[in-house]
Amino acid sequence: MSFFNKIRISIKYPLGTVCVIFLTLLTVGNSPVPHQQKVNTDYRFSLNLLQILNQKAPNNNYIVSPLGIINNLSVLYVGSSGKTKQQIAKLLATSSEPIEFIDQQRMRMDNLVKAGEKDKITFEYANIMLIDNTFCKLKNTFEQDIIKSKMCELKKIKYKNPDSAARQINNWCRKNTHNRIKTIIDADDIKSKSSFGKIDEPFFSLLNAIYFKGNWSSRFAENTNNKFSFYSEAGAPAEKIYMMEQNNSRLAYAESANIRILKMYFKGKDFSLVVVLPKKILSAKQLLTKITAEEIKRTSNNLFPQPVNVKMPKFKVTNIIDLKSMMKDLGFTAIDDFASMFNRTVIAENVYIDKMKQKNWFSVDEKGAEATSVTYAQGFSVGCSAVQMPPVEFIADRPFLYFLQYEKNNSSTVLFAGCYAKHKKEKP
Repeated sequence: MSFFNKIRISIKYPLGTVCVIFLTLLTVGNSPVPHQQKVNTDYRFSLNLLQILNQKAPNNNYIVSPLGIINNLSVLYVGSSGKTKQQIAKLLATSSEPIEFIDQQRMRMDNLVKAGEKDKITFEYANIMLIDNTFCKLKNTFEQDIIKSKMCELKKIKYKNPDSAARQINNWCRKNTHNRIKTIIDADDIKSKSSFGKIDEPFFSLLNAIYFKGNWSSRFAENTNNKFSFYSEAGAPAEKIYMMEQNNSRLAYAESANIRILKMYFKGKDFSLVVVLPKKILSAKQLLTKITAEEIKRTSNNLFPQPVNVKMPKFKVTNIIDLKSMMKDLGFTAIDDFASMFNRTVIAENVYIDKMKQKNWFSVDEKGAEATSVTYAQGFSVGCSAVQMPPVEFIADRPFLYFLQYEKNNSSTVLFAGCYAKHKKEKP
């Protein structure tokens, strides 16, 4: 899972360009927002991301970590100014100042870790900024604010040897994603681009990672060999696929005119997987066009434990997302004012984002779910500018949405959001 940003520093200097590499992994949250507003905001943001992914690959299964993006933006928020700061605040749906927001982010992350420990769920996060101050230095106030927030570790690195630097970065990824994400950067990504008349060197890499693994509170039957029909869209021929099954399980269920929602808790019941199934057979594109965040929120408010017979695919989704165009589609167009991040000098005029990626790994089976994400940003500086009923039959035999989320004290946070569009044998 990955988020690839290139950030450049515009320079007034006869020889040209200083480079910034900014590499990032992922986050989570629990800010003090009323329950309904928070759920609505998270679902809306998640659905917006899924809709953009669907436009690029309408027939694919895909996964995104909204929290990975939020975590990355929380650091950028601290270093931003002017219109850039305003647009990031709008994306984060916050009126808080950057320092206040990043403190909230860190508290949200810590709350998730504590909830995981209590529930015997594995939830981990790590953040690090790898800095090479040969050509440029972080602004003291930015550095102090990051240290004070306790959001990430600061560490020195030398990008002069790109093979060694890339190996160090990728080793960090493997370690903090339990070897699920093995690489996020190549040596070519951080090689010097300096030439005669131009300075173009790496400056820093910011990585943040999260990892989740939890067992279901109500387990699926193991080793079932029953096949059921799956329809990728209305009128399409049915494909017979194996599905996980659990019968007469007491699960949170609700329905409205257009959708049926099933919430399956992990042990401890702070974390859950919410499955949104349309009543009509819709393609993934139709599903993401017709189902709104407001309807999901409204229906979720009526969730009630009742007996449910569940049949749904066991699946694994991995992907790499180019997030730069997605951010522009979401309104983040002013990506060139990060004056609070570095020391403005006669050679360093401004910093702007050039590339973004996110890399995700998500798996659901009879035991539970495992998910991890890396958000990566690389930058170079450039020298130019209810009631007891019979069991409900819940059969996921058509494209559906799913949200891995955390809930506590009337607040909710979406860690991962995905769309299961078709049956696919994933590579191990």
